[in-house]
Amino acid sequence: MTKHNKKIVKSLGIVFIAYGGFKILLGLKSVWLVLGWCFYPSSYNSISEQIFYSTMTILLTIILPSAAIIGGIGLLKQKKWGWIVAVVIAISTFIMGALGTINFIIESDRYRNMPISFISGGEVVDTISMIPTYIQCIVALIILILLSRKFIKQSIN
Repeated sequence: MTKHNKKIVKSLGIVFIAYGGFKILLGLKSVWLVLGWCFYPSSYNSISEQIFYSTMTILLTIILPSAAIIGGIGLLKQKKWGWIVAVVIAISTFIMGALGTINFIIESDRYRNMPISFISGGEVVDTISMIPTYIQCIVALIILILLSRKFIKQSIN
């Protein structure tokens, strides 16, 4: 176990802490919107949809990023539990990115031939970029490959 390997593990820990903190900061707006939806139940067709969206928002913006921060702290301390949490977070991030990309491809193909409806004055038309999802998926895969390397496993107690 060399000093270089320990620096790589600590660097991965810093990456996980930064990722979790960044996701929490970005997710605060979503959590605020979910709290607002609690006071406007008519914005959903049913209470079950409201519960589903609220739960998923809290899971994706609070719980998973918090787990990433905890895993990053574990990697900084070079603990086995930190490595396990980091692997779980990297796998879940990769799966969510891959499923999001596949869903976007299916949905864009489904609506490709639909006529564009009339847009009245003052409305904003926006496009959705899937590049962040691709990047997130590729970075998660790279981190998974790094975490599965033998020298990383040997550097962790």
